[in-house]
Amino acid sequence: MTSEEQQPLLPRTSASSAPAAHRSAAAWMHATAQRAAHAVASAWPTLQVLILPHLLGLILSVATPAEVDAMRSLSCAHYYYLHPPAPRAQEALDATSCQAPAVEVHFTTITTRVTFSVVLANFAGMLIYGRLFSSMSRRWLAVMGMAGCALARIPMLFLPLYQYPYLAPDAVRTMSPQTMLVVYWACAILGGFSGAAELVTLTVESLIVDTQSPEKRSQLFSQLQIAQLLGASIGPVLGSFASSLTSGLANRCVGYTHCLENKRLPSPQRGTHGHLLFNTASYWLAVLFATLGIVWLLFFVRFAAPPQTSAVPNCEQCRTEDTQRRKTLMRNPPKYAWLGAFQRLIPVRIARWKYDARILQFTVSEIFTAMMNEGIVVLILIMGFVFHWGSSLIAVGLSVFNTLRLLMVVVGLPAMLSITSERLQKPADVRELSQKQIDAVLAMSQSDVRRRPNCCPSYQQTREARLLQNVSTSQRTLVRLWRAQVDLTVARFSYFLNIVSWLMMAYGIERYHEWIVLAGAALLTAGSSAQPMLRSTACTVADQIVEWERNAAIPLKRPRPEPKDTAELPDGADSYLVIVSTVLLPCLLLGLITRNLVYSSTVESFPGAFFLVVASFNVVVLAILSWMRAPPTFYVDTR
Repeated sequence: MTSEEQQPLLPRTSASSAPAAHRSAAAWMHATAQRAAHAVASAWPTLQVLILPHLLGLILSVATPAEVDAMRSLSCAHYYYLHPPAPRAQEALDATSCQAPAVEVHFTTITTRVTFSVVLANFAGMLIYGRLFSSMSRRWLAVMGMAGCALARIPMLFLPLYQYPYLAPDAVRTMSPQTMLVVYWACAILGGFSGAAELVTLTVESLIVDTQSPEKRSQLFSQLQIAQLLGASIGPVLGSFASSLTSGLANRCVGYTHCLENKRLPSPQRGTHGHLLFNTASYWLAVLFATLGIVWLLFFVRFAAPPQTSAVPNCEQCRTEDTQRRKTLMRNPPKYAWLGAFQRLIPVRIARWKYDARILQFTVSEIFTAMMNEGIVVLILIMGFVFHWGSSLIAVGLSVFNTLRLLMVVVGLPAMLSITSERLQKPADVRELSQKQIDAVLAMSQSDVRRRPNCCPSYQQTREARLLQNVSTSQRTLVRLWRAQVDLTVARFSYFLNIVSWLMMAYGIERYHEWIVLAGAALLTAGSSAQPMLRSTACTVADQIVEWERNAAIPLKRPRPEPKDTAELPDGADSYLVIVSTVLLPCLLLGLITRNLVYSSTVESFPGAFFLVVASFNVVVLAILSWMRAPPTFYVDTR
């Protein structure tokens, strides 16, 4: 045997296998990168929309604790401007002067009036933008709303304010508290008139309604809330972190007689050393997030609907059928077309003495839900006034509260939907359908449901066609209405949890037990899915009511020989979104008035009285939704 033959084979095998291992690793990394790129590409249409509510959550929450302190300082200065103390008493003004009950009442009065005027301006702006709203103007209207969010927060960057509870002396200010309040109020009104968050939210919801199926739409409505809650959870922490990281950041010169030094001094409210001038870091963050939102809207969001939004091909036969349906609708316009989208609130006649008023019931439920929003505001005020929470502690509490809401929407809501769908009985005509068939029906768009089964020749060979081969149009509609009933059941349970939560917090305030209030606030997060499930149900039911109304010969229509060259009214879901986006703004004003009347009159005797009012609102909504009947079968077009 030669020396070459006696050489071991192991080194040669190792040397030859190294390139193969590298090739395998490279191939695995390449495949992983391709899968990741494919996942990002498939999720990109959803992500580019969800970024907007996430930024809204950040904008609206990042400066919330600082905004409460700023408004308390401004209202305190304004109170002593209107009620100047005696010359000797002027020297007695100290850090506890802003914590007097009379100053707290003045603070709630000012915030109520400011918010009232902002919502009123928002309502006037939405009436104008509703006329201009179209698929072509979505981008610029959303940009206007983002700009309004930034404009409303700019005054706090330069107003001469001390950090609450300290007051800036008149000798160091070039602006009187009256002028400061007017500047802040004017910018807030201009921001509200621009549409602000409501206009951005309406734009996103309208885009989802136009491009997604009801099943996907229901998921996206929940994801919108998740994205906004995620921003609302991170926002207060980011604001507090920015304030602590840049503790000396403040307006030192503008509005003052000379540039002031931001001295450090003990704060009796926080128990730690703080800076004298008002910290503006969180407001700079809010303006930065609004700027990012404008850039995102201008360059990244695709507002044009894709040519095909479902698995059903848009063949020539289906397009001809849809065109014929639109022509038929134009020949038979509703009598009450002058009402616009609000004609959907008119009860639909289904028999001589029977009417369908579910859209009206949904709208009333949305109205009371909007009036409940002031409950969280009162909770923040009570934690600061009754339990003496500072801005940092309020920021942590808001972050924990919104994080719990986020977990309930991500984990609790799918579990409740799954349990409810298993226990809720299906209509008799669709009980024999398999779960795959039900899932395929729920993934279809509204236009696909009303088409004849397998109308497209190219569709007959697809997987969806094989699943839905024996599923009629009436069964498809019943499945979607059954899913709406599932969402409605979850909404009812969520409102019940809200009732228990608000009653617990009211009891905790009465007994002065902070842990009961916190437990009630934690339980309140379990009812976070009430509004998205209510809105998802209403959109599905509204689509079906309008579809049945178009096909049925009801007395609300009158034939006309020639079609008019007018724009077609929006479908049921679009109509409902327009209704709630417009009607809810005056309802916010009613909530503000109610909150101001109740909280101002009971702040000394029973600050938690408004929680009982909010609990009664939930009782009303639960009664309305419990009285609502299940989707009937006579809405199903079996022709």
